[in-house]
Amino acid sequence: ESCQGTVHSMLDSLEEAAKGFSYYEATDDIGTCENLHEMCDEWAEEGQCLNNATLMLDECQKSCRVCFSLGVHLIHFGNEQIMREKDDGDDVFLSVLQVITKTAQYMVEEVMVNEEYKGVRRD
Repeated sequence: ESCQGTVHSMLDSLEEAAKGFSYYEATDDIGTCENLHEMCDEWAEEGQCLNNATLMLDECQKSCRVCFSLGVHLIHFGNEQIMREKDDGDDVFLSVLQVITKTAQYMVEEVMVNEEYKGVRRD
């Protein structure tokens, strides 16, 4: 079952992604996109949007690029996926978690900073 909420509910999805599955759906009720702390840009460049998501999604929405335009009513991030229970020595489970981690790292280090992905970021 999917959840509906604002950008702040993305934290729940990040926690679920760490467990091996993620589905995020948001309604747009954000009128401004701003950083509430002067260090947000620097923290975002250091990867804190992912490593310290609780603080960053509250204080640094602009730097973490988690603001949605007012015209957006619903956004879907991925499809719900449920992984089977982990068995001792389960290489598949660990491989999936490694892919999720590498994907998140790629998004932070490549897509969010390289000019060629400007359209993806909606800059």
